[in-house]
Order: sequence, then structure tokens, then C-alpha cells
Amino acid sequence: KRTPIPVAGLIALFLLSQGQSTPTLIFGAIGLLLMVLFIFYLNDLENQILLRTEELREERAKSDALLENMLPGYVIDDLKQRGVSNPKTFPEISVMFTDFVGFTKIAQGMTPEALIDDLNKLFSGYDEIVEAHDSERIKTIGDAYMCASGLSASSSDSTANLIAVAHAMLKFTSEFNKANGRDWQLRIGIAHGDCVGGVVGEKKYLFDLFGDVVNTAARMESHSEPGRINVDEATFLKASNEGSIEG
Repeated sequence: KRTPIPVAGLIALFLLSQGQSTPTLIFGAIGLLLMVLFIFYLNDLENQILLRTEELREERAKSDALLENMLPGYVIDDLKQRGVSNPKTFPEISVMFTDFVGFTKIAQGMTPEALIDDLNKLFSGYDEIVEAHDSERIKTIGDAYMCASGLSASSSDSTANLIAVAHAMLKFTSEFNKANGRDWQLRIGIAHGDCVGGVVGEKKYLFDLFGDVVNTAARMESHSEPGRINVDEATFLKASNEGSIEG
């Protein structure tokens, strides 16, 4: 910390050199000393404000990143601007569900730590794949993973996006199994159509989708085979016209 003693001495010497009387010298030194101390205080206060501003900026970035993992972009914008996000109809979007075949049996043979570690690594990998194909994760329920494409404005096609996501997920899971000595097998179902989306809850925000396309995607997944992608008729016809269906 800086000490005012040297400053006070310099002030006193200056006043003495000007031939000032002792009372004048004392009061002048005190006044100038107070001024210097006030300047030091202002500088310290400014530094504290700058530090606090940077800390708040970092906390805001963490909060934004957390929201982006929980809610679609348009919902986050609504909440920031208006404090509320109204339900919205989404025409012609694609929805996908996945789950692991024989999950319960596999989980029983693993420690809780190993199980959660596997799911964390797999779902984190899926998140990166989904984001890379203009799609968004909606939620996970146990070992089930739900994502959608078409919620946000994009020049890409929602059906082609999710088909690409599905293939990439199968490849990622296979590579994970080889690297870790596992045997996780995905079932995947995709459907295309209209649905309604919105935030449910007031204290714990949860964005979800509702409608026939969601139910159809869930049925496509439950009737799929391990390592395969099962799609509804609307997805098949749309993808066939665009050449994104593969065997």
C-alpha cells in the first residue's frame, strides 16, 4: 500500500520554500494531503469497479452458456427481452429419439460412477454432433435422448439434418465402444411434421415439444432395431426427394 508520509513531507518542504508561516504550512499540508488521499481512494475505487465488472461479465457468460444448454436460442432471446416466452407452433420440423438397447441389463453390471461417466461422454458427444448439424437437444430422460431440427431459422433442411445426426451418432457410439470396451447399441427414430413448443414451469424452466410428430418419433424409435434408423413416412418421402436417405 502507498503511504502518505513521503507526500506530506514533500508538501511541507514546498510550503517552507515559499516562506509560509507555520499555521499556513500545517493547514496547507493537511489540505493537500487529503486531496492526495482522495485521489488514491478514487483510483482504488476505479480498480475495484473494473474488477467487479469483469467478474460480472464472466458470470453472465457462464449463465448464458447454461441457458444455451437448456433452452433453444429463440426462448433465451424472449426471456432476456420480455421475461417470458410464449408457446409457439413449429411447422415442418423433424424430431428424433434415441435410446440404448438393453440399457437396464447393462447398467446393472456397471458401477454407478462408470455408468454416469459413459452416459456423460456419450451424450456430450451427441450434443456436439447435434449442434454441428443445425439441430438442438430438447432433453434426456434416463438413457433416452431427444433432439429436433427446424426450431430456429436456418437455410438447411431439418430432415437432412437429423438423418446426418443419426448416422454420426451411430459412428460415434461405435468408436466409443471400441475405445472403451463397451457394447452400447443405439435405436433411433425420426419423424417429420408440425408440433407446438414452449417453456413449462416457472421456477425450473423446461422447454418441451408436444404433438403427433413427437409421439410418432418415439414410436419409430421403440420399433427400431439396434444400429438402425427408423423413420416415418413423411420423413422417408421428404428425404427420398432430397437424396438424403441411405441404406
